[in-house]
Amino acid sequence: MQVRNIQLYKGIDFDTYQFKEGYSYSSIKNSDTEPFKQTYKMQIGTEVHNYLLEPQTYKHERRELIVPIAQAAYDVIGGVLPFVDTELSVTADFEHEGFTMPYRGRIDMVRCGKVVVDLKISEMPLAKSIPYFGYDRQLTGYCLATQCKIGIIIRVNPKTRHTERVVIKQDVEWWQEKVLELGIPTEFY
Repeated sequence: MQVRNIQLYKGIDFDTYQFKEGYSYSSIKNSDTEPFKQTYKMQIGTEVHNYLLEPQTYKHERRELIVPIAQAAYDVIGGVLPFVDTELSVTADFEHEGFTMPYRGRIDMVRCGKVVVDLKISEMPLAKSIPYFGYDRQLTGYCLATQCKIGIIIRVNPKTRHTERVVIKQDVEWWQEKVLELGIPTEFY
């Protein structure tokens, strides 16, 4: 698989990212379901992300809940934050066997060409959530689009503040299948 026309967008908000052309992992995964609705638990995760990775967007709500979770995450990732881009949006063209599919992703933390780090706030252990939600496929897309060899998921349990880390096994074959399914012939792209 080839990845071309990589474009990195630093400092754009999520709404602007949503209007970028391309298939994200979430848009592919959720294409046959009801419109996306954020749950309370997802809102907590978003607020922790904002607190840590986009502090200018954090509205200081639920501080008694958010700050301890964010501190547990910071204890693991704080040392790398000065060396990574946070909430980086990316678009690219994924090409495989004569087909091209536009891609887009929004990455929690990345050092392009090196490592992608995805932060999850969840009670579900990674051994269960990775196959259930397809996080390995999501991170593979991020890695492909930023030319990273390593993708790491860090999970913080919001109740216990316990953290765990997993280096994902990339699933390039899944993305190749999606390019063949959703892409158009490269000669017409």
